Amino acid sequence: MKVLNLMGFVVLFLISCSNEGPSIDNNSDVSISGYKITSESDYFDSNEMDGKLITIGEVYNNKIISETTEYFQDGISFGSNVPYMQYFYEGSLLTSVVKNGSSTEVEDMDTKYFFYDDNQNLVGINWNFGGGTSYYRFIHVSSTMVYFEKITLPYNDSSAQIQHRNIIEFDLDDNVIKAGRDYELDGVIDNEFQYSHLDGNLISVQKPNSTILTFEYSNVIDNFSVLKENSYGKKVLCLLNSEHYANYFENDYNNQSRNLLKTDLMKETYEVLNNNYYKKKNFDSRFI
Repeated sequence: MKVLNLMGFVVLFLISCSNEGPSIDNNSDVSISGYKITSESDYFDSNEMDGKLITIGEVYNNKIISETTEYFQDGISFGSNVPYMQYFYEGSLLTSVVKNGSSTEVEDMDTKYFFYDDNQNLVGINWNFGGGTSYYRFIHVSSTMVYFEKITLPYNDSSAQIQHRNIIEFDLDDNVIKAGRDYELDGVIDNEFQYSHLDGNLISVQKPNSTILTFEYSNVIDNFSVLKENSYGKKVLCLLNSEHYANYFENDYNNQSRNLLKTDLMKETYEVLNNNYYKKKNFDSRFI
């Protein structure tokens, strides 16, 4: 019998400004200077080599700049990939995310390029992955309705053909309230999913078959949710996750909520600061 004990913990270094306390509800009140993720595998079988992966996240102005990884096996470093991921910005807008992968092979590269109109609305994404490119177009029908289209050519090429379309509807706070596929390309949502939010958290999803899923949250803030929203922009991050909202994959937790679920606190151990952000998270799993 071979037993693998997986241990992972996350450390975030936070610098809190004025008004530190539970009442904080604004990202600008807290400065995140970086994070470190350590994942360790501990085999009870002496024939297996223990491993450790360390990820260092660089953060500036509460936006992710890069991630660097280093892998160890039985305490011996295999060298660091500097950097493993990079985020590039022009002003406040994210323009590209480059994932260098674990090798120099083209198939291991993953880069997303983001394009905006004069009103800073996301209008296109070119996603280079595995040696090929996928193209996406975003048509802003109104300030609250957007078509997400996978197309055959770049967003600004008039010859591009639509492969499929999702329709995403927002409220005035850029929360997704409706989403679904537009199979007929007639501007009408088919198989509509409805979403409800409270205090920055997704609290319920109503599926097309009228099944309703509900979620309960703790008072602990999800640090990575805050960092991602700051980095991508709230609406851009929603549009990037359009396929998720149009189908709502229950096994892919991506609720884009500000707080951690209550079930998270039952599965993991958190070291929480007075401002409800957490400094450290520990998670242990054992597989037989």
